Amino acid sequence: MLDKETEKEIFSLVEQSVEDENFRKYAIDLRSILHNGSVDFIRLVIYGRDNNNFIKEMDLIVKVIETKSAVRMGIIRSLRRAFRREIFIYQKLFPMMEQFQRQKYAEYPFERTLLVCYRTIETEDGKLAIMFNDLKKLHFTHLNPRKPMSINNMKFVLTQYARFHAVCFALRDQRNGLFEEELQKFDRIDKDTFTEETIINMIESGITTTIKTLTDTNQLELRQKFVNFTERGISRILEDVLSNIPEEWVIIHGDGWNENFVFQHKDDKKEIPSELCIFNWQFSTIHSPVLDLALFLYFVSSKEELLQFDELVRFYHEHLCLVLSSLGSDPKQLFPFSTVIDHWKKFSSYALLLVATGLPGICARQPETMSLLPDEDLYKERISAVIEHYFRTIEG
Repeated sequence: MLDKETEKEIFSLVEQSVEDENFRKYAIDLRSILHNGSVDFIRLVIYGRDNNNFIKEMDLIVKVIETKSAVRMGIIRSLRRAFRREIFIYQKLFPMMEQFQRQKYAEYPFERTLLVCYRTIETEDGKLAIMFNDLKKLHFTHLNPRKPMSINNMKFVLTQYARFHAVCFALRDQRNGLFEEELQKFDRIDKDTFTEETIINMIESGITTTIKTLTDTNQLELRQKFVNFTERGISRILEDVLSNIPEEWVIIHGDGWNENFVFQHKDDKKEIPSELCIFNWQFSTIHSPVLDLALFLYFVSSKEELLQFDELVRFYHEHLCLVLSSLGSDPKQLFPFSTVIDHWKKFSSYALLLVATGLPGICARQPETMSLLPDEDLYKERISAVIEHYFRTIEG
């Protein structure tokens, strides 16, 4: 249950949005609260009538920091920074991108699809909340996070990533520093983002689980390579990537696992996607587009999908080039394919570390915990495939 003060603030946020949506009379029905660590997702419905006395309804999700839990876990500082990053994306970046695309009559636009961010709130005592429309009511669904994503769905995501990155590149290329000036207000991720004890413990737990899995499955050569990789230290691995921002940078999403994509599909088997919404931008930052590629491909793939790595990366890059050209910028100058491969070798270590941290929880029988049953074959197969692929591409 929400405490009274938070409930009052949430209802105040909703009431402000109701005013913007031309409700004349309305009632607010709080349907459910999903607790996800230190973040609450509150589902509610507004019933009422508009100024013409027609019946009107809004289905909403309010995302709010559960302050007491965040303080207890020792992550309140990083969580507030994460919310502010996401607020920046919705309030500043997306409107900037949409205006630019309208001016360019974009043939292949990056679109938020039907996701609407109605309001954000930050109180004087540091509480933050973001309010969206409920996409489930528009028949968007998640894919099963425990299962690898199909190639058709992966290509659909890569298409949208390519469009998003292309617009960022074109803004940098054509707006004579105005884009960079606006981003001075953006609190990008750095190695200090990962210094809180709870976060370090999660990373260390993921490393330990990965080493144990490689030992138990008798992949001793791969185990030794991963041990050597982690002996550099968590801070050094993160710093080598996050402090080394290349010239070919964009805003990245930074959180490319299944739960952060919702689809509409044309078929019951969910193999023919028609719409996609990318959300949860709290890990967005300034860096190479390759970070989004690496995080996404490693979080959603099994060995079978990684065998098509070359095809998938070229598919992404070809669409990026198509969109950049249509926007009036030169892809060969801004982000040639040789740079994609170079960045993969330099920066995919960031994805390996985060996937080693997050994949146990994704594949666990109880996804809300980071526990892992010893016989979790799905996890063993997927983490082994990711580590094998990482060292093959780095050493190749």
